[in-house]
Amino acid sequence: MNFLRKIFVILSLAALLIYPITSSLAHDYAERDFRVGMIAFDKPFLEVCDGLVDGLEQFGFQRDGNIHYEIHHVDKNISKIPDILDSFAKNHIDLIFTVTTPVALAVKKKAAELNIPVIFTVVADPVGSKIVPSLQASGCAMSGISHIAFELLPKRLLLFKEAFPGLRRVAIFYNPQEKWLRENVNSPALHAAAAEAGIKFVEFHIKNEEEMDRICRSISSKDIDGLFMIPDPLAASLFGRIVKLSRREKLPLMVIDNMFLKKGGVLGYSPAFYDVGFQAASMVHSVFHGIQAGQLPVQNPDKVRLVVSLKEIQRLELDISDTFLSKADEIIH
Repeated sequence: MNFLRKIFVILSLAALLIYPITSSLAHDYAERDFRVGMIAFDKPFLEVCDGLVDGLEQFGFQRDGNIHYEIHHVDKNISKIPDILDSFAKNHIDLIFTVTTPVALAVKKKAAELNIPVIFTVVADPVGSKIVPSLQASGCAMSGISHIAFELLPKRLLLFKEAFPGLRRVAIFYNPQEKWLRENVNSPALHAAAAEAGIKFVEFHIKNEEEMDRICRSISSKDIDGLFMIPDPLAASLFGRIVKLSRREKLPLMVIDNMFLKKGGVLGYSPAFYDVGFQAASMVHSVFHGIQAGQLPVQNPDKVRLVVSLKEIQRLELDISDTFLSKADEIIH
């Protein structure tokens, strides 16, 4: 357990002495079982849920012992969430755990009605997407961990350029119908970084798998020099298509989360899905002790790591300097 997590655990326990324990979750804590309902946008995001399960074990919660999980991924179909929430209500779920912004937004619509606390993760911009009104104790039924995905985009882009100095035209994929995505893609900080790096974004708008397939078929290395992922859950769920494009055209791919480097991409600078889930266990533990979710400030990830896939770089027949490799927290061979 790293230093920041130790501090949070200490503060959480101290809060038990400050806040009145009004939640029914606090009743007979040591003797009762807990039920957690998890909803992820798609299968790759279930790694966050794995992290939570392992993290809660550190607090003494044993799966199918004193804690039970109902885990769903909606296969990119948000319309499934109301039925899942009805199931949670019938099964007396004590806490809802969400993964990605679209899932958190869909759950928020009904969370207050169900009177079930929510801890969210992999939310790129919790305030901008209107999941919570403030990163401080919000007073609502939700809190969680920001993925700081948009805050990291400028740094990620500059690292991409440093690793591959020849980059000029870089493709990005996102759904412009998502206002929170559109606003962040157009942020001054990101475009200032692009100007500093001498990079021009080539935008490709996607709303479904068919559009992604069509776009990937049409792109060639004559049009772009690299692929740069942004925090679009749909694009992330279609990562396999982006990898195929990268390998076909021998284009460097900067992933949105280091986890994806297992399957493709040359470079990542991010928190890891598993680590975020593990970190969220402290917040869930606090809620189980009776602290209301809205009394917990939104956290940032404990760790952000630079990972380089030398294996993929060699596969794509690209060059990268030893100087840059020396900066990496991890190199995949």
